[in-house]
Amino acid sequence: MLNVPLDPLKSISFGHSFVAADFSGRKLPSPERATRQIPKATTMTNIEKLLSISSQALDSKPGAFPVVLREYALGSELFQMLEQKNGSYAFEYALHVFPLSTDPEVGLEGWNAESLWRKKYEDLAEGLLFFAEDILQDQFCLSKAQSGVHRFHAETGQTTFMAESVEEWAGVILSNYRTETGWPFVHEWQEKNGRLPLGEETDAKDALFPRG
Repeated sequence: MLNVPLDPLKSISFGHSFVAADFSGRKLPSPERATRQIPKATTMTNIEKLLSISSQALDSKPGAFPVVLREYALGSELFQMLEQKNGSYAFEYALHVFPLSTDPEVGLEGWNAESLWRKKYEDLAEGLLFFAEDILQDQFCLSKAQSGVHRFHAETGQTTFMAESVEEWAGVILSNYRTETGWPFVHEWQEKNGRLPLGEETDAKDALFPRG
């Protein structure tokens, strides 16, 4: 069972022992209070901060630099992040980073297979590498044609620029996690319905936004 913090910034590991939120119902500090507890003298990158409040790795440490990342300008930076933690969940499952995995059903390569969900978007998904998603299934991606990290809007298939680097993307997520991950929706859902099991993120979306 993965140890996923119940609230986005309630588990902090900034040069100290890792303190994880549990699911016992005990009262924990607010995300805003948690950020104030970060040691001022501690120097961490945005990626390190994001990984420190995420779940355990979803797979073992990857080996050689994979072919799937070689065609992307930020492929090496993404690989470095996955070397630190190979896939994870954060913000109560609101953010899902895909691991490099030999399992085609859960790994980054399988998620990007042309034969799966992306084929319905046709050329809108052409040249994009989806490495993470939010609770509403918007994708975070790299592009062969454009530099930086982009958001792929699931409803429209359009992309919008987010950041110049993976490091900057992590900073955007941390500074505005409520909007960028959809955390308030999944938090409220879990408050009412209990913990969301792994693999059932779409159930939360359907519960939050029922289709008429």
